[in-house]
Amino acid sequence: MQKRLSFMWLMVCGVLSLLGETAFPTPAPSRRALVIGNAAYVDSSLSHPINDATDLAALLRRLGFDVTLHRDADKPTMEQAIDLFTQGVPPGSAGLFFFAGHGVQIDGVNYLVPIGARFSATSDIKDHAVAAERVLARMDDSGMGVKLLLLDACRDHPLGRRVKGAFSGGLGVMEAPPGALIAYATSPGKTARDGIGRNSLFTSSMLLELVVARRDMAVALTAVQAGVQKLTRGEQTPGVASALTGDFSVW
Repeated sequence: MQKRLSFMWLMVCGVLSLLGETAFPTPAPSRRALVIGNAAYVDSSLSHPINDATDLAALLRRLGFDVTLHRDADKPTMEQAIDLFTQGVPPGSAGLFFFAGHGVQIDGVNYLVPIGARFSATSDIKDHAVAAERVLARMDDSGMGVKLLLLDACRDHPLGRRVKGAFSGGLGVMEAPPGALIAYATSPGKTARDGIGRNSLFTSSMLLELVVARRDMAVALTAVQAGVQKLTRGEQTPGVASALTGDFSVW
């Protein structure tokens, strides 16, 4: 199934190439995206985040987003990128943040794990990882009218076996402020499969669903949920929390 998804995505890439640049809008500052893929973890490297981030960034550029892409980013790089992403935002604009890599939940707070971070206790994670809630808060404070937070960060992580503290597997539910949509690779508290093809199951499905022209984002992610659930025979269902105040399409 995973190989079939990867093949289908390659076919989509070919179709987009044949359509040419004129089929898509030009990048605009009112539609910006920050895409981060972290894979080169010392203790638990991952196979797909770099491909996931690179492929999604390429698609978003074709769809008219002003995209910043970071691969294997440490904490200072992630924090600086988030600050720049949320500065000078035109009123009512759309922002999309995507992270692929390891994520952990501690005391109900979700953290995105940078490259190079070392943890031996819960307090280390709080100090040396990036809180996903902070990213969403910065997007909200910036005045973005549409805030999309896509987290392919629910993979199993060995931190839980050696870090002292209130560590929980998977990610927890985040409250979506007005105008926000949050999507997770799997259900709250669950871990997602990393996959065996070019991309993770979540990102593979998202790449396929987002190319459907002028489709509402909430509808696209509902299709992603159904697709991943079918491929995994119910073992993995992406989570979506939406507080969008109207329709929004990435086209």
